[in-house]
Amino acid sequence: MHFKYATCMNTIYTVFMYGLAIPVMFPIAALTFINIYLVEKLCVAYWYQKPPMYGPELNDAALDMMRWAPLTYFLFGYWIMGQKQIFNNVTPTVTYSNVAVPSDHNGWPWNENGPAVPMFFFLCAFVAFMCLGKFFTTCLKKLNMSQDTDEIEVDEQLGNYFETLPNHSRKNWLATEINNSNRLGIKTFGIGAYD
Repeated sequence: MHFKYATCMNTIYTVFMYGLAIPVMFPIAALTFINIYLVEKLCVAYWYQKPPMYGPELNDAALDMMRWAPLTYFLFGYWIMGQKQIFNNVTPTVTYSNVAVPSDHNGWPWNENGPAVPMFFFLCAFVAFMCLGKFFTTCLKKLNMSQDTDEIEVDEQLGNYFETLPNHSRKNWLATEINNSNRLGIKTFGIGAYD
């Protein structure tokens, strides 16, 4: 199970990191996830003998790690969108062959003109949202504007299992219990079940 999560996270992080520079990666990732879904469905139906006994901890940890994938998208997107050689077709002149080629890319958003500035603001908004998200939800809970989903208790006014059975099934079960109790000495009903 862990290697399936590793495949999904590897695909997501790779696509989010390089997808802005190589847009064909998004359809490739979609085909990858469709393939994973179909193979998993077929394996569950025809191959696996017993499902693995995993709790929700692995899934929660994977989701917690995957929520940081947009950070790589915005960071690399800000860097790639600020490249003047790619988008503005501006290349500085090289005077000597033994000097490194200057890129005129210093990383400051106010020195850039073009698509890098929105990516910088998206990056700042994402970092603020991720850092202040838990603080915001705790403030909403303290103001009673939000509630935990774990604390919701549903009461459908249903009886126990025996009370919800139809009469003929209840009579059949009761007759089987009396027969097993009298002839075999086996009692499966507890005290008060005959009421």
